[in-house]
Amino acid sequence: MRANQVSYTVPQILQHQGNNGNRVEAVVLEFRKWRQFMNVYGSFASGGSTCYRLRMDNKRFAPVIESVWENRNMNERDELVLEKEVLEFWRIVKDGIAMPLLIDLCTKVCLSAPSSLMCLPPELRMKILESLRGVDIAKVGRVCKELRNLASNDELWKKKYAEEFGDC
Repeated sequence: MRANQVSYTVPQILQHQGNNGNRVEAVVLEFRKWRQFMNVYGSFASGGSTCYRLRMDNKRFAPVIESVWENRNMNERDELVLEKEVLEFWRIVKDGIAMPLLIDLCTKVCLSAPSSLMCLPPELRMKILESLRGVDIAKVGRVCKELRNLASNDELWKKKYAEEFGDC
């Protein structure tokens, strides 16, 4: 099993902790290929946090990761395909691991969490969607899986239909 790791932190944490002589907290993402899956793990470098994990299709995402790690020379068509796959891969990792860890990291070092619609309770997110026009709800549903699930709520669309086209 082959594994690659990436470690990161945010500038505010460097400023906040670095000036005090404390150890700067960071997050580690580890990518492991195992059989038909690509497992991505995320946790604090120092431990003491929830370990987030994603399991993704190895056939789809392993070539993407290998291409990025190896930084291969490719033709323009292959680069475009790779770029789309990298963006999809990053969206999945961001929503499933990076954002939750960033919120945990900020909380741990007493910084305010990043502003994010996804930090709001689902009921409040639904209220926000209810205030939008139907076309805008459809656009919001393309942002991420969680918003897609929220934006595809049948009751929400029944209300929007009645608002925009009247009761039929």
